Order: sequence, then structure tokens, then C-alpha cells
Amino acid sequence: ITIIIIITIIIIITIIIIIRYHHVEYPQTFMTDVRRTLSDNGRLFLIDFYNDPSRASDHSPEWLTSHIRASKAEFRAEIENAGFSYLYDVVLEELSENYIMVFEPKKKKK
Repeated sequence: ITIIIIITIIIIITIIIIIRYHHVEYPQTFMTDVRRTLSDNGRLFLIDFYNDPSRASDHSPEWLTSHIRASKAEFRAEIENAGFSYLYDVVLEELSENYIMVFEPKKKKK
């Protein structure tokens, strides 16, 4: 009798969330699942809108403040509370209404 065991290991090293995070209704649950899925040495890139009317260019100031559920700082805190460490911002002058934050999974304590 021959037994063949196939083990599939999927290693996800990068997750990019592009202009969708502000729609997430249960951010803690969502980000905890993202953290569980991402490899320990992976990176999370979050691209979303500033909730700041002074940054409006393609959208109205009212849209930015009414449509985007929280500020960049609040989104960062939500993601950090789900097991990520903030690394840095990527700054692109062309993205006046948007920001890019980069995170990594928090290191597990030994």
C-alpha cells in the first residue's frame, strides 16, 4: 500500500490593502485574520484616504470627512492593536489625498 501525503504550505509575505480599509466594519476581527494569514517576516501595506478636508483634490472635502470612518492615526492604532508594528510611511507627492503605511507582524516573545 502506498500512501501519498501532500502538504501545501502557502507563505504570504505581502498583503496590500488599497483604498478599502475605511470600509471595514469590524477592523479588529479583520486585521486579526490578516495577521494570522501573513508570514512572520511579511509586510502589510495600507493605502487609504486621509480623513482631512484640507487634503481634498479629487474628492470634495465633505466626502473625505463623511465617507472615511476614521483618521490615519486611528487606523494605525487599530492595526497595531491587531498584532502589527508600524514601520514607516511611503510618501508620494502624487497622492495628496492618500497615504501609505507599512507594517510588520509584531515579533513573538520568546
